[in-house]
Amino acid sequence: MANQEIISETNRNSETVQLVTFEVNHQLFGVEVNKVQEVIRCNMITPTPGATEIIEGVIDLRGAVIPVIDLRKRFNLEKVDNQKGRKIIITEIRDYIFGFIVDKVNEVHMFAVAEFEAPPPGISAPGSEYTVGMAHKGDQLLLFLDIENVLNIDQLLEETP
Repeated sequence: MANQEIISETNRNSETVQLVTFEVNHQLFGVEVNKVQEVIRCNMITPTPGATEIIEGVIDLRGAVIPVIDLRKRFNLEKVDNQKGRKIIITEIRDYIFGFIVDKVNEVHMFAVAEFEAPPPGISAPGSEYTVGMAHKGDQLLLFLDIENVLNIDQLLEETP
C-alpha cells in the first residue's frame, strides 16, 4: 500500500499528517485531527436497550443526542473497573456524529506520511483489523486507525430502527 493511500482526501497532497493520539489498553493509536471535533470527559452515558453491542449508550452534548462506542468493546478487550481519566472523542463521519471512548488522550502529533508503513499481514494486536498504517513514536508503535471502519458506520446505520 502506498503511503498516500492511508491518508484522507483532505491531506492526500500533503507530506505530513496530524493525528490525535490516544491509548486503549496501553496501546497507542491515532486518528486524523480533521476527523475529530472535540474531546470531552467520559461522564454520564445513558444506556440504550436494544442498541448494537459496541454502543455503550448515548450522551447529550449541548442538546444533541450522540451515540458513544467503547473502543474496548470494539477491540474485544476487557472492561476496566477504573473509569477515571477516560475520554470521549467526538467525530463526524458522513454527516453523523459519534463519540468513541478511549482510556487516555495524549496529544496532537505531526507525522511525515513517509513514516507510515502498511500493517504486516497476520498481525493480531487489538484494533489491527482497523489499522491502515503504523509508525514509530518514540519507543512505541502507533496504529493509525481508519475511524470510519472502526465505527462501522454502514453496520450501525443498518441496525438503527
